Amino acid sequence: MFSNTLIILNNIDKLFNALIAGTRDRNPSVRKQFASAVSYLAKFVSPQSFEALMKTVLKDLVADDESMKQSAKHVLKSLSANCSELLQGYSKLVIPYVFLETCQTVVRGDEASKKRREEWCDLWNEIVPSTEAAVRMYNAEIIAFIIDILQNNDIWSVRAQAARMLTETVGHLQDRMSGADAASLLSFIMPMLSGRIWPGKENLVTAVAAVFSCAGPSLRAVWTEKETEEVFGILCREASKKKMEYAAAGLLATSAFAQALPYPKAVEWLVEKVADNVRKALDPSEDDDEQEEEDNSTREARIAEFMVQNMISLVKAIGAYSKVEDASVAIGALCVYLGNDRLFWKAKQALVTTLLELSSSWQPQSVVNVTTLIEALLMAAEEMVNQQRKSIAMQCLSVISKLAQRKDAFTVHWNELKKKFETSRVVQESGMFDDLESLTLITANSDTQ
Repeated sequence: MFSNTLIILNNIDKLFNALIAGTRDRNPSVRKQFASAVSYLAKFVSPQSFEALMKTVLKDLVADDESMKQSAKHVLKSLSANCSELLQGYSKLVIPYVFLETCQTVVRGDEASKKRREEWCDLWNEIVPSTEAAVRMYNAEIIAFIIDILQNNDIWSVRAQAARMLTETVGHLQDRMSGADAASLLSFIMPMLSGRIWPGKENLVTAVAAVFSCAGPSLRAVWTEKETEEVFGILCREASKKKMEYAAAGLLATSAFAQALPYPKAVEWLVEKVADNVRKALDPSEDDDEQEEEDNSTREARIAEFMVQNMISLVKAIGAYSKVEDASVAIGALCVYLGNDRLFWKAKQALVTTLLELSSSWQPQSVVNVTTLIEALLMAAEEMVNQQRKSIAMQCLSVISKLAQRKDAFTVHWNELKKKFETSRVVQESGMFDDLESLTLITANSDTQ
């Protein structure tokens, strides 16, 4: 009886192994059918045969051949549907690979890449309760997997994908990453920023920024001043690179570093760097060789987007300032950009939108005078209305309203602005003047503010 059972099991294993080969057939529909058959038989095969299947799946997942990845996806999807208990035993190995595939880019207008990503996301949602839960349970395996790819994989697109995966992972870890763990992770990543700018490398810089945002104060506690300076120096170097898309990622990372630690010295650097970038962007004589190969509309769109990232980086970083004198210098810079009629409207919109967020969260040590900033915002609102961009004008007024409400952090000499508010068309049409009066902000006794 026992020998008969053993013979049957051996035959099942042979059949199973034959089916495994079919999952890699050239025909996609055939692969899908074999994957389904394998999943139904998997419950009855030996552990060795099932392990052979999983080795094949994992090998196909890291292959550069998209068809092999699709084959692995079909197998995993069928296993998840028909024998999920067996698949769970390999979760530590499978989850990082599937997570990586959910982080692939979707080319605008490319329905095939969109469909591929959606299919991987569907599989991901089947095998994990949620991304946050998966990251919490397998964060050590996921991060080790990412570092291995970044250090050893020769395919740039896969490295970029792993960097996006790291950003996603750190975002879900939130404040659960200790300073020591963050410092250890950055010790692997920061050296990778050196050297040539390979396609997608900006994703790695973005991942670095995500680590700062996740564990900034904890990092400051474990880093020495020398280590902090070294990291700051690397960020400055990357944010100063000639390629705009990459430099923009560097600016945002420097901003995250300044705000999260906090590190006011980085804000000072950003104030100067952004001013230099704006000067070059608005000066036709500063055109470089890369720009000369583009038509005017493409060049303008690229520069405008770069200016958007500059404004976002600067405003977010200002939150690191707590001293009134530092804050006043930064506010002065913002007023200059709001009043610059040559600066792209998208850049001004980014400045205002980010400033609305900052005005709610900024906690200076003492009350900061924002009279000049409110005046600049009012003038910017008028400019946007004249350009038929009323939504941006209303955002300017929203910032003014938020600053007015934050009496714990900001003060305004309303008596200096009352006449301008009374005669402002955008203020009158919005009804904001009445709102300010009801808050007793523009009244006879406002001189005391």
